[in-house]
Amino acid sequence: MRRSISTLLGVTAAAGIVAFGVPALASPAAASTASPDPRAALTDDVDRWGPIFARNRLASARGLVADRWFGVRRNTVRVSGQLTDLDFRTFRRGGKCAYVNFDMRRLGAPRFAFFEGPTYTWCGADKAPRSFSFARNNISGVRATVCQVDRFGGRPIACRTQVIYDARR
Repeated sequence: MRRSISTLLGVTAAAGIVAFGVPALASPAAASTASPDPRAALTDDVDRWGPIFARNRLASARGLVADRWFGVRRNTVRVSGQLTDLDFRTFRRGGKCAYVNFDMRRLGAPRFAFFEGPTYTWCGADKAPRSFSFARNNISGVRATVCQVDRFGGRPIACRTQVIYDARR
């Protein structure tokens, strides 16, 4: 008799917690009647990219790429991220800076027709990574090239290229 009463009280208490404590989980109807977020249709499609390392692993970049479409033929692509210098050598001992270059392809252009976009350089292995961000309109592809470069410029070395965005429309 005691066991059945304690079981009945336990079930009643659990039902009360579910009914009053967590109404969103208690009934699917309650969860579906909540008004949807009107901004949900306006959110961007966001993807992570990277880390992309230079071939010698002394520079890296990583970040996010977001695209927003306006109909079928127009979009805005926003790329943001961080560039990290991992070369702790001094410049006197051959230390170099981290370098990232972005190439972009316009909507409707051939798959090989990239044009040069923004370039960022960061010298400072002992410092926090450099943040960057840019946006372009009507873009169907973005590729990032991570390299090392001398602190006064010059030709990049140890480069590695990776496509970070490709429109599938």
